[in-house]
Amino acid sequence: MHAVVIGGGLAGLSAALELSLNGCTVNLFEKKPIVGGLSRSISFGPFIYDIGPHVLHTDSNESISFFKTMLESSLQLLKIYSKTYISGKLHNFPPTITNLKYFPLPVAIKTLKNLIKNKFFRKIDHNSLDSFENLFDNDVFYNAYYKTFTRKFWGISPNLLETGWVQKRIFPRFFHSPLMGKRWQGYPKNGIGELPKRMAKLLMSKGVKINLNCEVVAYLIKDNVVKSVSVCTPGIGMNDVQCDILITTQALPDIITMLGYENMPQLKYRSLIYVFITLLKENVLKDIHSVYFPDSITVFTRIYEPKRYSLNCSPEDKSSLVVEIPCSYGEGLWGEEDQKIISIVINQLIDHNIIKLEDVGDCVVQKEKYAYPLPSHVNKRNVVHSLNNINLQNMEVCGRFGLFSYLNMDESIQSGRSAAKRIFRRYSNR
Repeated sequence: MHAVVIGGGLAGLSAALELSLNGCTVNLFEKKPIVGGLSRSISFGPFIYDIGPHVLHTDSNESISFFKTMLESSLQLLKIYSKTYISGKLHNFPPTITNLKYFPLPVAIKTLKNLIKNKFFRKIDHNSLDSFENLFDNDVFYNAYYKTFTRKFWGISPNLLETGWVQKRIFPRFFHSPLMGKRWQGYPKNGIGELPKRMAKLLMSKGVKINLNCEVVAYLIKDNVVKSVSVCTPGIGMNDVQCDILITTQALPDIITMLGYENMPQLKYRSLIYVFITLLKENVLKDIHSVYFPDSITVFTRIYEPKRYSLNCSPEDKSSLVVEIPCSYGEGLWGEEDQKIISIVINQLIDHNIIKLEDVGDCVVQKEKYAYPLPSHVNKRNVVHSLNNINLQNMEVCGRFGLFSYLNMDESIQSGRSAAKRIFRRYSNR
């Protein structure tokens, strides 16, 4: 049985592994020069940086066992410390009781009373944004830690976000932050990209062919079955690869376009610009891993120091920062020259007393078109509609952007496994 997997991220790699374990001959195609997708690491001289600070975190014993098996001695446990930069001060994030010291006394007292009341005496609807917004009964606390950052990051009003995302990402941070510290967290010594690299090595040992720099640009369909895919390889050209079954992690808008479906609803997403900055000093954020910036003036929403995640990510006497700038694809800073983006970021970091100009070394800009599916009510309905229209007999979709869902790394891996199991079972029963 010949299988094609499109995409070398965690979902695609796990799908390929599941198919190979079931005796399939697997061809995996990845359009980038390395595997990992958003969970890849990039070497920049002696420095290593991720496409965003990816930490392995999960409550699943199965996932923990998988991470330990794949990474072995390279896996190190972490406890992440983050801060939010507000009015020139670093606040704990997620917020704790000590954060109330930054607010006027009447606001602090009222907020504390409402937190106690809502925690112990009022049932909170974890699916409701209104419930979350009304939790504190004042705009100061809510605006400081949620509203302004969310509007800046997603580019829409927080009230337009779908409730499932709120339940998954927002409420646990505020109501269970002590428990979050106990949640299993790990990180590979040589960057998060070490995980997909080891998965790829395992796949190749099982006979899976991994084709890098190869982009699948078309599906050849007959009688509601994908017979083959057209692959474009730089320097070689086009060739068709036959398949009995197909699993793709391509972005859902691209899948819809390649299938030729018309009058489909628009699927919205957020893009990210990353600025990687090498620094001529051995420490920048001290014991802090990442800092969030909710204000509307600062162009970036988060910075992180790779060296805080692993000492292997920077030379002993130097360090680095990765800066994240959210935007809509093709708009705002996306179309600006790299040097202008770097200049804006450096100047704002200096203004915030994060770095000094004399500490700055080399800089590089990385842009990711598909970074986060927009978790809005409208987008969720459109995603369901789009996925329901993909009914090819031998095709499955998985991964964060294939499913257009905010999946963590363990969930992406599980989505690949599940897709492979479904399509293998369906094909075997034909």
